Amino acid sequence: TCDLFYALVMLLACVWGSQALAPRPTRASFLFSAGPLEAFTLVSSVAYLKPRASIFCNFAYCGLSIYFYSVAENDAPIVELSSFVHSAFFLLACKITIIAFVQHLLFEGVRREVEAKQARNHHAALMSLLSSICDAVVELDCQRRIIDK
Repeated sequence: TCDLFYALVMLLACVWGSQALAPRPTRASFLFSAGPLEAFTLVSSVAYLKPRASIFCNFAYCGLSIYFYSVAENDAPIVELSSFVHSAFFLLACKITIIAFVQHLLFEGVRREVEAKQARNHHAALMSLLSSICDAVVELDCQRRIIDK
């Protein structure tokens, strides 16, 4: 259900951007709403912890926004369609880079925590085994001093 919700949020963001609170969407109104929508889609993509799905949805969002911009009424040539397409793909590349970087940082932090927990568990199991077998167990630190427990 989370996947469906995220896909619907991205689709609604694109449709809302195409309407831009105007009864007849124009390119100017679409550009007016594009900045906050790009920020919203970036934040929602980073918060959604599935990078492949969020990258796919951002591709779909980019394609839909280009489509909606091209069919909007051309009231004034603020930005030509080719310039809009270039900027949409540039923003897509930036969003994909940011998503990949944040996901890498998150997964790297989780991996380190899991490895540290496994190391503590292995150490505790080893000390328990040694305590049951040996009469005395002496631990040394990195400077070969006895660790007092």
